[in-house]
Amino acid sequence: MEDNFNSLLKQIESNKKNVVTFSPTLQSDIELKSLTVDQQSVILDSISDISLLQTNPIYLIIKFNTNFNNIIKQNLENEVYDKMTSIDRTNIIISFRKEINEEVEQDDEVINLSKILERNKNINIIDFNETIEKDGFKFKVSVPTLNKDTIVNKILSKKLKDNPTSGNLVSDIYLYEILKFVDSIQFEDEAEVEIKKDFKNLKLLKQINLSTLSPVIKFIEKVRDYEEEFITIPNSQEKLLLTPDLFVI
Repeated sequence: MEDNFNSLLKQIESNKKNVVTFSPTLQSDIELKSLTVDQQSVILDSISDISLLQTNPIYLIIKFNTNFNNIIKQNLENEVYDKMTSIDRTNIIISFRKEINEEVEQDDEVINLSKILERNKNINIIDFNETIEKDGFKFKVSVPTLNKDTIVNKILSKKLKDNPTSGNLVSDIYLYEILKFVDSIQFEDEAEVEIKKDFKNLKLLKQINLSTLSPVIKFIEKVRDYEEEFITIPNSQEKLLLTPDLFVI
């Protein structure tokens, strides 16, 4: 009986199909293992903290993205995953959902996921890295890798759990976004300082004048606008909603 079990397990593993999707970061296709039932359960678990979601709906997005980052890491070769940025996540999520069914219904409209993915291959790429100078400061910024995105999301999630009714939600999100994007800071002729993704460096960023950080925020907004292009439904201004509901079959 044990031999039959092991044989069936091997057959299941050998018959799994890989998912191919386009990476905007690498400007080429990447190959991932298919989504499993267990991983689908993890995605749906993003909506398990009902009381927290009611006071802080942003927590749902953070938890969903973090869970998906982890799934991508499990299903992708390490050397490829290390190069993935937050921009790649959208195509990967849509590709996983397309493997279940290439059509989804949203607000009584049927959306073809294959058409979105095909269009996404032709979206003009932006600069993923910039050096910004303002008020004697030099900021090196870049689109965060999925690794960095996960680290900062976990810090922010903990803050939201510990302070679910915080009145500083918007300013907190901006600050954590800046932490994701800033790689290093140099002031005048002083030594360049690497910005690690932790509370110590978060406190450092808090001390910088908002006006000095404004060009960094503009870079972040440019990246977020670019990300939105990948969820825009073709021939429409409507957006595909990337939430756990997408994987409720």
